[in-house]
Amino acid sequence: MNKPKILIIGAGFAGLTAAKKTVGNMIDDKEHQKKFEQGLDESIYKLQKADRMESMGLLDQAEKEKMEARKIAQPIMQSMTNVYEQQ
Repeated sequence: MNKPKILIIGAGFAGLTAAKKTVGNMIDDKEHQKKFEQGLDESIYKLQKADRMESMGLLDQAEKEKMEARKIAQPIMQSMTNVYEQQ
């Protein structure tokens, strides 16, 4: 049976939220699932924090939070893809 190809979603809030919702369906290993979900949660938190900062006019700090969220999310998304393809 061929596995469907997956698309690596960008590190935006909607993409990370969608990725978190699909981790359980994509990854069989519970240890990997937990690791990925924790990283995605951290990235989502940082993006939400950045949104609040932008609303307060703290644009430089918001951009730093977004960059940190990307630094966390990108390797997680790549690892999720690798684990999925190796199953």
